[in-house]
Amino acid sequence: MENKVKVIVEKVTTIKQFDYLIHLKILDRKDMEKLNKLRVTIKLERLDLEKNDVLEIKLSENQYNFKHLKIEDYKIVSRNSDAELAIILCKILNISKQSAQNISRSCEKNVFEKIINSKYLEHDFGIDKSEAEKIEENKNNLEEFYDLLNNIILLNLSFLEIFKMYERFQESTKAVLFSNPFVFIEEIGYDKALNIAKIVGFPLNSMEHAIALLINSLKEEAKNGNLYMDLDNLVEKMKEKELSIAMINKAIKHAYSKSLIYISKDGKVTLIQTYKTEKNTAALLEYKINNTNINIIDSKKVEEFISEFEESNSFSFSDEQKDAIRMFAKSPIFILTGGPGTGKTQTAKAIVELSKRFGYTLSLACPTGKASARLSEVVGEYSSTIHRALEIGYFFTEANREIQEDIVLIDEMSMVGSFLFYELIKNISDNSKIVFIGDVDQIESVEAGNILESLIDSGKIPTTRLKKVFRQAEGSKIVVNAHKIKNNDPNLEYGDDFKFVRKETDDEIMAHILKSYKYLREKLGYEAKDIAILSPTKKTSIGTHELNFQIQKHFNKSDDFIISPSGIKFSPDDRIMQNENNNEEGIYNGTTGSIAFINEKSVTLEFDDGAWVDYFKEEFFNTVIHSYASTIHKYQGSEVKVVIVPLSFADKNMWNKKLFYTALTRAKELFIMIGNEEIFKDYCMREPEKRRTLLKEFL
Repeated sequence: MENKVKVIVEKVTTIKQFDYLIHLKILDRKDMEKLNKLRVTIKLERLDLEKNDVLEIKLSENQYNFKHLKIEDYKIVSRNSDAELAIILCKILNISKQSAQNISRSCEKNVFEKIINSKYLEHDFGIDKSEAEKIEENKNNLEEFYDLLNNIILLNLSFLEIFKMYERFQESTKAVLFSNPFVFIEEIGYDKALNIAKIVGFPLNSMEHAIALLINSLKEEAKNGNLYMDLDNLVEKMKEKELSIAMINKAIKHAYSKSLIYISKDGKVTLIQTYKTEKNTAALLEYKINNTNINIIDSKKVEEFISEFEESNSFSFSDEQKDAIRMFAKSPIFILTGGPGTGKTQTAKAIVELSKRFGYTLSLACPTGKASARLSEVVGEYSSTIHRALEIGYFFTEANREIQEDIVLIDEMSMVGSFLFYELIKNISDNSKIVFIGDVDQIESVEAGNILESLIDSGKIPTTRLKKVFRQAEGSKIVVNAHKIKNNDPNLEYGDDFKFVRKETDDEIMAHILKSYKYLREKLGYEAKDIAILSPTKKTSIGTHELNFQIQKHFNKSDDFIISPSGIKFSPDDRIMQNENNNEEGIYNGTTGSIAFINEKSVTLEFDDGAWVDYFKEEFFNTVIHSYASTIHKYQGSEVKVVIVPLSFADKNMWNKKLFYTALTRAKELFIMIGNEEIFKDYCMREPEKRRTLLKEFL
């Protein structure tokens, strides 16, 4: 007898810490008949489940005389958060976002059934009359969607995926899905479409499948940072999915003829939208590079400014810095790059001061809120995120504002991806002088592309590389070793600000991290906000999840705590990080802070920039994570007094030279690496695979 049953989590009850009761509704009628029940409960000692999760549970053989269902194991098939439910309710019922959020949070069990069956909407959900009337008007749509959901949820689809499908085809959704699952690759992804195709018997060696796989292969490559694939590699990848060579070639020709893809003469294949983005980016840059209408600052006045700036700041520029200021003064577009200790920040400050002296308006921006706050601090001028400067959402949409200031300065350019850069360059006025600043040796953007390196390597944009390390930085082993890594020299130098502790096993590494953290806090007087433990990953035995758990367990023993639906404990004084933009409060993804208070229904946060924010608990769980430890990617653009990096065999394949360099250059006063030195030499010094992009060629 099959002992696997699909269920949905209706409610999670915390009996006590590490003791949870999970209320489940059985989804398949056959399973209902087999167990003679519609709803069941299970008990768990660990909690990684949330309301509306769809699970596949494996039943224990003996189910007799037990109050709760006995299970051997379970796996999460799909997750359905309150935030996603709110999106669905908002759109189907045509109600406000706030009403949809309140309704989704207020229901302990099935929100769809409760709305459909409710005769007193205002009372049941605490909404006003106008919102209740909208719900009544659109109840039929909700019933239609809910009927579809119940019919196809066993296909391992999430509520939001089903809703996106429903938006396209309404009552015809199920019929279209079963006739050709690959129609919905945008809504549910290739893997789920393929799984459904196998279930319904859709032919796999078909044009529909081949086109879907072709598009998906190029999109998956973009997730790895690459904007094209070589034709031969693409064909080999497609051959793995039960497609004949003849069908693959036919699909590629068809996709090219229908302008779904672009193929270069040397066999580089890219999605047509990606091709247009890079091609148009190159054309816009070409125009701006040759724009003769840009203000050129008189060279004599520039020399006067340099002398006065040095005198007023008791500071002497290097020859490279002076060349950078001169190049900025006479160029429509200019790039400034350099490593730590080379005076990049001071040069940027001088460029800002020179611009102000001649009455030019300024627009300063960075990819992240944390980086923009730091830029504002060092140059003394307001800086925003690029998204805010363009008035676009955090998730990519078109810009709503043209940047018209005389001087546009963009810092941390290594973090800018191809699609955001296109939106930026497209919406900077033709009359603006542009400055790009960044460290080309840091890791690339999370988004696909390699903008800064492509611009520099093209040779088309005037660029100054700052190489001279200033005397005050020469004594810093952090700076010395950063430049050693840049120059492929693995022979690191140790000193007061750069430590290495050799440990072999993950248990030994974790124990020494805890020991070091205690010493830094109790003996050296560092605050929690002064220390960042940086890892290349979240999920290994020495990844950020386990590191955060262990630091909190050992150093925050508060009796006042809350536990998230996924079983994570939060207490006052915990270090936290905003995990998505909150534009209303001006708190951006990556901003760090601490929990100030935990109240009955809300959590009060104090961020390191001085801002105080209250979140409802559900909102807090969805938008905030612990930040005793962070991934290196998440911490890019930030600086902190002390950085601790574990070097574990579990993470070795994730390391490369750029990643380690980025981690190292986050530290201002002290860098500690704990682990195996061979991992550093064999893995941390590896050159990363160069991202594939066409921008340099187009330029």
